[in-house]
Amino acid sequence: SMERRMALLFTCAGLVLVMVGIIESPFWTRIFKSPFLLFLGRISFSLYLTHTTAIVLFVTVLGQAMDPRVALALSPAFAIGVAVVWYRYVEQGMLANVSLRKVAVRTQK
Repeated sequence: SMERRMALLFTCAGLVLVMVGIIESPFWTRIFKSPFLLFLGRISFSLYLTHTTAIVLFVTVLGQAMDPRVALALSPAFAIGVAVVWYRYVEQGMLANVSLRKVAVRTQK
């Protein structure tokens, strides 16, 4: 419908304005280039893949021994820890393996 198209247009225009404001702002640039946010960006795919399982497992297991609300509040730290391990041993291992195969294929030609 026309209302939905207009809403999408205004949303996209607002997003562009926000992005331009962030790119041009030294304050926001400094925040988005902080070591913690860069670290989260580096592990983001691993975090995306593992966060649900890690959080459910953490809350299910520790929710028996403590207040489940406390377990839920602590679960993001556990999810990040799982993502770091996944990033290091699975994602980086796969990328290294793919890179080695590309080198092997190039040298065989």
